[in-house]
Amino acid sequence: MPLRQDDHYILAKLNNEVLPWMIGGTRARRRWFVRLAKAYSYGGEIATALTGLGLGVPLVALFTGKVENGKDGFALLREALPGPWFWVGVAALVVWIVVRILVAREDAVARALFARECDGTMQKLYTQLHVALSEPTPMAKIGEIQKSVILGVEKEIDNKVWPWNPPMPALHDIQSELDTQIDEIRRKYMALWAPPPAGGRQ
Repeated sequence: MPLRQDDHYILAKLNNEVLPWMIGGTRARRRWFVRLAKAYSYGGEIATALTGLGLGVPLVALFTGKVENGKDGFALLREALPGPWFWVGVAALVVWIVVRILVAREDAVARALFARECDGTMQKLYTQLHVALSEPTPMAKIGEIQKSVILGVEKEIDNKVWPWNPPMPALHDIQSELDTQIDEIRRKYMALWAPPPAGGRQ
């Protein structure tokens, strides 16, 4: 466990109540639909480039089922890609169709954009947290940051980008990163904090 007996109570609060949610919030950018949306974006750029190389007409014919000059899409694609390249083109086209279907059905582009936005929000909150931790009594600011983190998590859940159900991040997924962050905070900031008030923690 990352906590030690002589750790400040602020470190315990961060470990148990704040950092797990922040780490979870940044994990949204690692979800499969973010990678899918990126592949879809690159695929669109490649398709545009292929259109410039003369493959636009057969691709459009294949997607729409239309006939161009009495030839269907496969006939046009065979002319554009002779020999074994035809089958490479067909395989690539099948993959592209599957990607398009997944993107449409899973709303991947919108979810990916929101996941990146959530990650950016969490990164800003990390900055605020580290500024607060450099003060002798950071608990009030930590409380405000914690509220913002939970609001961000709720938005991720509403927009179907939060990785866990139930919502608490699974420790086996985040333990290594959590330990690393706790060690860094202990080393950088714990000596700066005022001792706990008499009579216990606040």
